[in-house]
Amino acid sequence: MKKPTLNIRLARTVATLFLSGLFFLHAGATKAQSHKDTPATASPVNVTYIGSQDGNYIFDVQFDNNAGDTYYVAVVDDAGNTLYKGLYSDKKFDKKFKLPSGDEINSVSFVIRNLKSKNSFTYAVAAQQRSVEEITVKQTN
Repeated sequence: MKKPTLNIRLARTVATLFLSGLFFLHAGATKAQSHKDTPATASPVNVTYIGSQDGNYIFDVQFDNNAGDTYYVAVVDDAGNTLYKGLYSDKKFDKKFKLPSGDEINSVSFVIRNLKSKNSFTYAVAAQQRSVEEITVKQTN
């Protein structure tokens, strides 16, 4: 092959790897931040962003409830509107929540409250969205 052809292929490969890296970084850009009423070491709750599907963000909420206490689990927005709520006494709670993407995702919080001990855990969602612009120049002759 000619040297200019190798340079073009090398440039395309580098550009592809760079853009793939940006998309990979975007996938991990959304995270749940913990804001708890009790010390960080006492939290039995784990809220994790696990990906997106059909334009929605998917979060996994897990906690162990060995005592079988009743927990109130809710998803609320900044205005105080309850998007989801439920009471659970499962020994091992593991539920996935599908939330719409967009700017309003930054106003969503997960609230988990033990009704017996009154311990409460709140996780606020913080999302960053990035866009990538790709420009390609091709030789036409």
